[in-house]
Amino acid sequence: MFNNPLIKRYRLSAMRPAQVVIYVVIYLVVLSIMGMINEKLYGFCPELFKQLYFQLFFIQAMFLLAWSSYNSSAAIREEIVTNSFDFFKMLPLTANQKTVGILIGKNLFVLILAAINFILMTICGFVAEINMMLQLQIISVTAAVSILINSFALLGSIQPDMKKNHSGIALIVLMMFFFIPLIGNAVAAIYGGQELEKLTVYFYTLEIPLIWLIALIALYFACWTIKGVLRKFTYERSPLFTPFGAFLFLIGYGFVILGLFKRFLSLDICEGVNVYAFWWVCFIPVIVIPFLSRKSFENYIEYLGGKQFQSSGRSFRLAMFCNSNLLTGVFLYLIWTVFALVSLWIAKSDFVYKLLIIATYFTSYMFFVLMLELFNVISPSIKKIGILLGFIFGLYVVLPLILAGVFDNEQLVKYSPFGLMVMLLDSKEVHYKFFAFFIVYNIALSSLPAFFIARRYFYIIKTRKEMLLST
Repeated sequence: MFNNPLIKRYRLSAMRPAQVVIYVVIYLVVLSIMGMINEKLYGFCPELFKQLYFQLFFIQAMFLLAWSSYNSSAAIREEIVTNSFDFFKMLPLTANQKTVGILIGKNLFVLILAAINFILMTICGFVAEINMMLQLQIISVTAAVSILINSFALLGSIQPDMKKNHSGIALIVLMMFFFIPLIGNAVAAIYGGQELEKLTVYFYTLEIPLIWLIALIALYFACWTIKGVLRKFTYERSPLFTPFGAFLFLIGYGFVILGLFKRFLSLDICEGVNVYAFWWVCFIPVIVIPFLSRKSFENYIEYLGGKQFQSSGRSFRLAMFCNSNLLTGVFLYLIWTVFALVSLWIAKSDFVYKLLIIATYFTSYMFFVLMLELFNVISPSIKKIGILLGFIFGLYVVLPLILAGVFDNEQLVKYSPFGLMVMLLDSKEVHYKFFAFFIVYNIALSSLPAFFIARRYFYIIKTRKEMLLST
């Protein structure tokens, strides 16, 4: 691994003597201050080492979650700023070597400090007689989450067309928003004397220690983010997800979420709320994936170029439809529907009413997918079309909520997909007739973008044919 040219390159940069001395001095000063303050408060006793263990754990989290992820997100940005990104792409290295080189090389000094800090943590934990299983769980979940955040930060930074890239930092903030409270609660539980290592949760019918489950889930999603990094290094201009990869990700995500919710779905208390909560949590990637798997106008042209042996217009149209973002969106919703139906079966809920809700949201979802696809195929011709389409979809979601407040009519809220979701979570009754009307309303709204998309599809096919005839 250390024969990797990128690791050697980053090591020479990160391990400069002057820089190493500065960080080591800062670290030693912080440790000295911590030791003096705690010794003054608690004296030389096991409680002193217990407090030091918690404080060293916080430093460890900052090393592995904040500092390292910033370094990972900065690697590609630095290449772009120094105008060396084209050279970086031409390096005779595989995607695996580039990924390992960045994640290890950029964080080599951080990992060394984290290793030293880990040794000090272990010594303090041993002297303070902190449960060894708990220490192992804490270190494991910190390492797993660190792998996830670092790979996620690197993935978010791979935007070769941007001179300045802040998406990696935004992704780090997002991930830290979810995981720092988790770590803080764990530390609070230790302070409170709770046996956190024995705290278990159910995953389907298996009773698993909470911390181990968090670590396993973090590692699972880290595998997907690393897979995404490898794909972006291999196919720079391609979407992050292939259709098949998008389906696999959603199936895996749904399996994980169903395992976490299964015990709650079978409870009689607040049955409807449990089902709806599972639906919306499971629905998150159904909204996000279309942005990450979308094929652009250029992708369609390139794909049809591989169909040169098919001369008839019908075969081109079939190829266009089978490779379209619309079909991917339909299958994503169908996969989500399978998990939604499984949740109804587990909860022994009312199938007819819930199926009507699923059908209603399918029409709303297709309006969203159509608007996104309209942007994909028209944006090369009309650069600002995204602003208009985003405004229209924003009105579709927000306008009923605004009108409900203006006219003081709560019933107008349900004409927004978000407002309808809130009403369902509040267990408010929605009549069957409304769902039928809302379905017709969504279909009517979808007809116009569908018409323009069909025209653009025919234009793409025509353009591809003309390109083939000219060669």
